[in-house]
Amino acid sequence: MMTRAEDRKSVVNELKQTVIEKHKKLSFSMFITWVVKQLLAVEVAKKSIKAQLLVIKILKEQNRILKLEKKLVHKIDGVGDKYKTPSRLIQALSVLLSDFFEAELCHIYLCDRNDGNKMKLAAISRIGEDKLNKIAEKLKYERNHDHAPFVTNSARNGYGAMVMEIYFETRKEILGTIVLVRDRKPFEKWEVELLKVAESYVDSAIINCRRMHDIVQKDKVIDVRNRVDKIHDDYQNGVITFDKMLLLATRVLIKAVNAREGFLVLFNTNSQELGLAASTKRFSDEMRCEIIGHARNVIKQTDTIATGKLHAGITATLSTPLKFENDVIGVIIAINPVRKKLFNKDDAELEKNICVELDSAIFAGQDRERILGFFAQSVDERIVKILLKSGTDMGFLDGSERDGTVMFADIRDFTNLTNRWEGTAKELFRFLNQVLDKFAEIIMEHDGCLDKYIGDATMAHWGAILDQPSKERQAIQAALAMQKAFREIADSLEWRDRVGNIECGIGITTGPLTVGIVGSKKRFNVTVIGNNVNKAQRLEGKARPKGIMVCEKTFERTRDYFNFEPRSAILKGINNGEPTSYYEVLGPKAA
Repeated sequence: MMTRAEDRKSVVNELKQTVIEKHKKLSFSMFITWVVKQLLAVEVAKKSIKAQLLVIKILKEQNRILKLEKKLVHKIDGVGDKYKTPSRLIQALSVLLSDFFEAELCHIYLCDRNDGNKMKLAAISRIGEDKLNKIAEKLKYERNHDHAPFVTNSARNGYGAMVMEIYFETRKEILGTIVLVRDRKPFEKWEVELLKVAESYVDSAIINCRRMHDIVQKDKVIDVRNRVDKIHDDYQNGVITFDKMLLLATRVLIKAVNAREGFLVLFNTNSQELGLAASTKRFSDEMRCEIIGHARNVIKQTDTIATGKLHAGITATLSTPLKFENDVIGVIIAINPVRKKLFNKDDAELEKNICVELDSAIFAGQDRERILGFFAQSVDERIVKILLKSGTDMGFLDGSERDGTVMFADIRDFTNLTNRWEGTAKELFRFLNQVLDKFAEIIMEHDGCLDKYIGDATMAHWGAILDQPSKERQAIQAALAMQKAFREIADSLEWRDRVGNIECGIGITTGPLTVGIVGSKKRFNVTVIGNNVNKAQRLEGKARPKGIMVCEKTFERTRDYFNFEPRSAILKGINNGEPTSYYEVLGPKAA
C-alpha cells in the first residue's frame, strides 16, 4: 500500500506526463486552452498546489522554448533571403547554428548531387580543436534513418555532440547532415527538439537556394552561349576575322567564370601541333611553353579540371578540352593570379557548358579558314562565300568525281620569244605577269577557279568545287575575253615592238573530273585530274593562234549561244589513236 507522499509523487508524475503528451499532440494555442481548463478543474485543484505549480513551470518552459523556436526560424529565414549562392548560404547557416546552440563548431555535410552516397564537407562554422573536428568527422556517418537526431554526451571525454540528417521535402532522400559539437556541455532535450525545427527550415532554405542558383547558372550559360553565337555570326558575315573571333570568345568565357586572364590553345590543322591561338594578355615565351605543356595534360582528361599553382604568379587554373564529335581540337584555360579567387564546381560546370557551343564554333571556323586558304588566290571571293553559305560538305576535297569544265590557255611560241628577247629578264617577267594577272582576273570574273600556272600556261576549271549549270558557257565567255585582253596587252605601245605577232591558244573540255587537294602539308592546292584534263591540254595544243577549241560535249551544251566550226584530229593519248571531233569557237551568236 502506497504512503500519502508516494501517492502525491505518483499523481505529480502522472500529471507531468499528461502535460508533455498534450504539448506534443496539440498546437500551442490549444495546449494553453487545455492547461487553463485543467487548472480550473476541481480534480486538479484537489490534487495539490504543487501539481498546479508544476504545470505552470512546464508551461513557462514550453513558452520559452517556443520563443526560441520562433527566433531560430526567423534567423534561418533571414539567412535564406540574404544569401543566393549555396556555398555562402550553407556557410552562414553553419555559423548561425553554432552561435544559437553555443557550440564550439558546426559542420554541415551535403550529399554529392551526382553521387548521393558521397558526403562532402560543405561548411564549417569555426575551426575547433583537433579533437572536436575529429569527432565531427567521425559522427557524420553515425546516422539513424528514422529522422531522429543522434545525440551523444560523453562525460568522460568532456563533450556533447548532436547529429541531424537534413532531408529533402519528401523526407525520402537525404540532403546531408548537420553535426554540432560542444565542449564540456551536453545537449539537453529541448535543444534536440529545436534542432528538429531547424532542420525542417534548413532543408527548404538549401533546396530553394539551389533551385534559384541553378536557374541563375542556366541563364548565365544561355547568355554566354548567345554571346558566342553573336561573335560566330559576326565572323561568318565577315565583320571580324577568325583570330578576332577566338579572342572575343575567350574574353566572354573568362568574364563568365570571373577569371583574370584566359588562353585558347588549338591544334594546327596541318601540323597537328598545339599552338596558342588566343590570349587575353601577352606572356613570356617561357610562360607560353608552360601553358601549352599544361594543355597537353588537359587533353588527356575527359572533363573540366580545376588545378592550383601553374606558375609563380598563378594560383588557380580552370581548363576544359574542346571537342568536336570525338576529336579534341584544343583546350581553353582560365587563370587567376595570387589574391584572386579559386575556381569552384559552378565555374567548372559553366565553362564546360559554354565549351559545348564554343568548340562547334571553332571547328566551323577552322573549316571555313581551311576553305578560304584553299581558294583565296584561285577563286573569286563571291564564289567562296556562296560555297560557305551553301553548307556544302567539304569532304569532296579528299577526292571525288564531279562534272566540270576545264580550260588550258597557252602563249604560243613563248620559248622563242624568250630566246630572242632583247630587254632584261625583269621586263620579260613583267610582260608575262601582266598577261597572267589579266587571265586570272577574267577567270574569276566568270566564276572560274584558277587552278595553276604551268610556265606561261594557265589552267582553270568550272563546276568542280561548286555546282554551276552554265559552266560551259562561262568558260567560253572567259576564253573570248582572255583572247581579247591578250591582244590588247601584246598590241600596247609598251610591248608591241618587243613581242611581235605572238598569240594565245585555248582548249576547253567538259566531262567527269576528279577533284581534290594535291600536295604536301606545307604546299598544296585544289586541283582536278582525269582524262578530260588531258584532253583539254591536247585541244589547246591543236588551237590555232587566237583559236579556242572545245570538245563535243561543250559544243552540244553551248551551240545556242556561240558559232562553231567543226574540226577533227588525232589527239595524243585520246580516243585510242582515232581521230577526235572537236569544234573551234568563232564567236557569240547575234542577239
